[in-house]
Amino acid sequence: MQATVNGQYEFDLTTERDYDLISNGDGSYSMIYQDQSYVIIPQEYDANAKLLSLSVNGQDLTVQIADHYDLLVKELGFALTKPNVFKDVKAPMPGLVLEIAVSPGDQVQEGDTLIILEAMKMENVIKAPGDGTIKSVVVKPKDAIEKNAVLIEME
Repeated sequence: MQATVNGQYEFDLTTERDYDLISNGDGSYSMIYQDQSYVIIPQEYDANAKLLSLSVNGQDLTVQIADHYDLLVKELGFALTKPNVFKDVKAPMPGLVLEIAVSPGDQVQEGDTLIILEAMKMENVIKAPGDGTIKSVVVKPKDAIEKNAVLIEME
């Protein structure tokens, strides 16, 4: 495993075993590394991004964790994922626009609710397929739309 701190400092956690880490029992940890003592307080962990936010002796740090699969993919020159960039949001089915949850200029992240569409007496939540900024909302509530109609344009 490898840890990259603040995008600058890399540590190979499989070979660098010259540290000692002990739980303090209150959610914090004491670590001795190269004859220096550190107090570590984990703050947040994003398992999907393998990103850890923590405080070390009062200084906030971000640590990117890479397991052996991530390192192998990097060594082979492949990317695990490409950025999820999208231009337009289209209707997956014909239906009636019930609600619009965004406005032009809004910043959205993957999974954010954009529009609620009624189709076959069911409400369907149309979510952002990736991160972006709303350029324009093409439809309005109570509009009847066809499959593949552009609902929202993105920047």
